[in-house]
Amino acid sequence: DLPQERRVIDKGDLAQAVRAGMSTPGLLASADWNGKRAMAPGPDKPFLINEARSLGLGPVVVLDARAKSEVDDNELDGVDIVIRPDLSSFGILDFDKCTEIMFRGKIATMKKIMEIKHLVGLPVESTQ
Repeated sequence: DLPQERRVIDKGDLAQAVRAGMSTPGLLASADWNGKRAMAPGPDKPFLINEARSLGLGPVVVLDARAKSEVDDNELDGVDIVIRPDLSSFGILDFDKCTEIMFRGKIATMKKIMEIKHLVGLPVESTQ
């Protein structure tokens, strides 16, 4: 067993931070972060909500792309908005379908855009 240290990446290159957050043992290799190996939090704690809140940056919005069978809404306590794209027709190894998967994420986000704007204090346009 390797020693594990939980760390919130709160500065540096955003692309590297996102890549580190995608790392999954046996699927996507860990990423290098300042000379250390970094990876996603793991199935025991997929969302670091308290850690995000502790940064004091504002509302916490989560894009939950897990299969419905994996969803435990208790893990999302404290989240302001949850975005759940319909990914039921995709598998964990469908890397070749990433364009469609991202499109579904965009659709799900757009369905919540008024709620997000309201949450962060942006003007909400009338739909009339």
